[in-house]
Amino acid sequence: SYAFAVYIIHTVIPVGLSPYYPYPADYNAELSILHYLSPLVFVAYAFALFKAYRRGAKLWFFGLSWFIVNVVLLLKILEVPFGAYIMADRYAYVPMMGLLIPLVSELYTLVQKYVKAKNPEYIATGAIALVFLVLLRSGISDWKSSESLWSKVVDEYPAYPHAYNMLALGYIGEGNAEDAIQTFEQLDQLSPDKSDAPINLAVLYEQMGNSLDADEQLEIALQR
Repeated sequence: SYAFAVYIIHTVIPVGLSPYYPYPADYNAELSILHYLSPLVFVAYAFALFKAYRRGAKLWFFGLSWFIVNVVLLLKILEVPFGAYIMADRYAYVPMMGLLIPLVSELYTLVQKYVKAKNPEYIATGAIALVFLVLLRSGISDWKSSESLWSKVVDEYPAYPHAYNMLALGYIGEGNAEDAIQTFEQLDQLSPDKSDAPINLAVLYEQMGNSLDADEQLEIALQR
């Protein structure tokens, strides 16, 4: 229900976006008021869908139905998308169209009614496009490289182990072994019972020709 609510919010207000939204590491500390209110959002959405059907608002009924049918696939009920995260905005564009089509239609009607200017719809479209271009530029910078992508996730979710592993692999891909080792060590501190960090460190040390450290890390991994 939380993912359902946030997908709706991000459709209308696409700010505070993140490449990944992992499950809370500490439920007592990380659950927000939206987590508790999100079931009510689902109830309100179902009511809006029912009202659209009863009133014969075909565009709204189609849009709301399109969104809910497609977004169900992203709510982790079927483990799509796969991974230890609760939602991912990059998969939500298809369901988002269901909400955007009737919203744009309503906006077009309002602009024509209240904006006293020639071709007001072009003014409104230009203003919206400008805002989204600024947001798009920021989003593209996050996805510029593995380093920039996973650095953002680490900054936003410092308790998410998978982000450290992927950031370190990104450093390796860029030939930055020193930062990769440091990031794997951070991962090891975060997940001391897991073998991911020592295994990857063993491979990296072996590639660097440091067999002694590689054997040491492999021994740690086997003990776990």
